[in-house]
Amino acid sequence: MPVFNAESTGQDVVNTFPEQVKDRTIVITGATGSSIGSAAALALASASPRKIILVNRNATKSQELIHFINTSYPSAPITHIVCDLSSLKSVEEASFEISKEAPSLDILVNNAATPPGPYSQTVDGIESQFAIDYVSHFFLTNLLMPNIIAAGLGARVVNVSSSAARHRTQLDFEDYNFSNGAKYTAFDGYTQAKLAIVVFTIALAKRMEKFQMQSFSLHPGSILSSMRSQVSSDDWKAAEKRREEAGTKTEGVKKQTVEQGCSTMLVAALDPELADHSGSYLSDGVISTEAIHALDSGADEAAEKLWKITEKLVGREFTWS
Repeated sequence: MPVFNAESTGQDVVNTFPEQVKDRTIVITGATGSSIGSAAALALASASPRKIILVNRNATKSQELIHFINTSYPSAPITHIVCDLSSLKSVEEASFEISKEAPSLDILVNNAATPPGPYSQTVDGIESQFAIDYVSHFFLTNLLMPNIIAAGLGARVVNVSSSAARHRTQLDFEDYNFSNGAKYTAFDGYTQAKLAIVVFTIALAKRMEKFQMQSFSLHPGSILSSMRSQVSSDDWKAAEKRREEAGTKTEGVKKQTVEQGCSTMLVAALDPELADHSGSYLSDGVISTEAIHALDSGADEAAEKLWKITEKLVGREFTWS
């Protein structure tokens, strides 16, 4: 059994499981710039995938990444589809384009996120972190589920969360908008979105089981990426104070490179030995229970409640067949 840890890189994972990449179609949201999504795309390109589809709102940055990857792997089939995750309409439009490119979708990596910041709502009236990090990925996943089912046995959905999920003991099902900002802090918005991702993964795994497909959530690590620079000094200090109170301070903790940070994402996407552990949360390349233990009520009950509420938010009920 291969062993991965905080020092492992995405390339280490791909080199271990090349047959899980070869001839597979993979969608990654949020792969731009110096990010774990970009590092994952580069590593995957080395192992002859059928197609890699980058999904984000910045076509220019995507083309730059595609050019960079093709410098090392000229034959790697990589394309880009525009999607603004702050708009459910854009998500639906993107799903149509993805479906054209990938009638059969083996791996969906829901990686995109927005950095913690001042309170705002999307055009759909949903708190921005909750909407972009979680709700839009819920919507995209369900819209693409026929394509994922078409891929058959072993298809996977990977949801990138954070260890910040453990800082919440419950989701606020009644006030996900923080009383329109009156009860909001950037840290609370961030932790709610990240816990929602973990809980969503549990509900997703339950539904995927009958198709012998899997879903996983994960903490990528404490990473030296471009997102840290997008968080204001005040918001970062406030978050660190909350982490310090909980005994989980990140200042002084050894940071990982984006190449190391994408490794757990790729373990979740590729490791065949995880097939019997669908719904699990991973950290440093292995299954962890820390995020699930944060819930002060049953995870399964919370997962079903979150699913129903999110269906109402996106205005759609989903039944797979």
